[in-house]
Amino acid sequence: MLAAMIKTALVCFLVQSTGSLALGAACWDERLTGAGRNNTCTALQPFFMFGHGKSIHRMGLDGKNHRRLAAGMGSSILLDFHFREERLYWADRRTGVIYKASVQGAHRQKLYSSDKHISGLAVDWMGNSIYWTSSRKGEIKKMDINGKTERTISRNLSQPSFINVDPSHRFLFWVSGGTVSEIHRSDLAGQRKMTVVKIAEPPKALSIDREDRRLFWVQFGLQGESSIASCDYSGNSLHIMDLPLQ
Repeated sequence: MLAAMIKTALVCFLVQSTGSLALGAACWDERLTGAGRNNTCTALQPFFMFGHGKSIHRMGLDGKNHRRLAAGMGSSILLDFHFREERLYWADRRTGVIYKASVQGAHRQKLYSSDKHISGLAVDWMGNSIYWTSSRKGEIKKMDINGKTERTISRNLSQPSFINVDPSHRFLFWVSGGTVSEIHRSDLAGQRKMTVVKIAEPPKALSIDREDRRLFWVQFGLQGESSIASCDYSGNSLHIMDLPLQ
């Protein structure tokens, strides 16, 4: 069941960080500690957040404490999370519309109508920006988290998809298609581009470990064999784990 979810959805590893709160504030999925104006949110455990079917779910890394956070999202979505605002951001790949909603269950808000070829979505929760890729146009676009100041930051790319952002180290990562698939890196302005690694099999998903500065992707061979691969931000220390994900 979990393998099927990984194959059909972008899976995000979320590790909640500690932050100061005003008096009377509540924590989402965390314990409120301290007293008076020194209240803080203390993280419980790392967890998965993922889209499956037409819903967004949350589950512990041990496969327990699974619950649905939101429903009716469309059957093909791209998902990310704003840590500080505790908001979900997602794009419906069939309609090209980008939405946001609070994890507390508030009404969803339509932010932007993109083209129907949106192929990746990433949220910079430090710079309060949203990035997405358009595979047909070969572009990376950016706007603020309120759907304003939309602009193109990178053009003439080869079928870009699966964009990820590391706000701490100020990097963007994405997959390019073509005869040979590649993972690329740039700064947050779309400049200083470089090829991180070339991949024989087109990846089906890309994620990053910001703590250890590593990339992870899922790939399938011509005969259907599957593996999860990983390298560091510069394309070194490559590891491939052959796993049956069918």
